[in-house]
Amino acid sequence: MESVRLEAAGNAYPVDIVRGIDQCAIEDHGIPGYTLMTRAGQAAFDFARKAFPEARRWAFLAGPGNNAGDAYVVARLAQAAGFDVRLFALADPEALKGDAHTAASDYSAAGGAVESWSGSLPDDADVIVDGLFGSGLVRDIGGSY
Repeated sequence: MESVRLEAAGNAYPVDIVRGIDQCAIEDHGIPGYTLMTRAGQAAFDFARKAFPEARRWAFLAGPGNNAGDAYVVARLAQAAGFDVRLFALADPEALKGDAHTAASDYSAAGGAVESWSGSLPDDADVIVDGLFGSGLVRDIGGSY
């Protein structure tokens, strides 16, 4: 399958605006963070299925924060839809906190397997989902990342 990079042309928002929207939804409207995460995961899954309708083999990279939670949500949805799912954890899922930990636990409870990162991506993946870092990143990237 041809490699494609998808970008949100014209629909990108500055990090502070996105964080403010999340904060407003959670604090002012009482929407739990995990509900927001699962809704975003569903939207990402639906988008990827539409963009890559022939894709059957999905690989996921999960990092140390909430972006990992997003990857676990989408991986759970992909697995439930019957896709071949491989999730590579670059951080211990048990060390995740909050909503990301809940997402990893839900993925595991649904029968999802977690593989340790070996340093290379699978050759046969049709779709690769990056759940390494998100808008909360406030440090330099190093090590195995």
